[in-house]
Amino acid sequence: TEIYTLSLHDALPIFVLITHDLGVIAGMVDRVAVMYAGRIVEERETTDLFADPRHPYTKALLACIPRPDESSARITGIPGTPATLRPAPRGCAFAPRCPDAIDECIETDPQLEGIEGARVACIVATPPGSPPRPRIPAQRTASPSSGGGE
Repeated sequence: TEIYTLSLHDALPIFVLITHDLGVIAGMVDRVAVMYAGRIVEERETTDLFADPRHPYTKALLACIPRPDESSARITGIPGTPATLRPAPRGCAFAPRCPDAIDECIETDPQLEGIEGARVACIVATPPGSPPRPRIPAQRTASPSSGGGE
């Protein structure tokens, strides 16, 4: 975990916390940005992110957190292999591991877009109450499964 402090003139200090520990995030920050393969995929208020994640990677990360109220001691991982950054992947870097991916995800580089107080870089993410995009599963190439989490 790394903590950086930024001061902008007379403004209050801003803390930038970089960590893989979502428990630390939950207790220390008001707003969070989730990154995958070096890009922000979701950014929003911390309580909203934990209550209703929008990006499939954020959902997968939160599903990996062991729950004390569950009897199972098994920790869930994110299937597939983390994205390689060289060369930079075309389309959404999470698409090969994403259960919601459609062909457009593989072809189109998603941009951060505002969805009800959140910014999400996901083609299939839609605001609550909106009709979901048609789910035409992406044509994936076979890749080994690491079985491990992030």
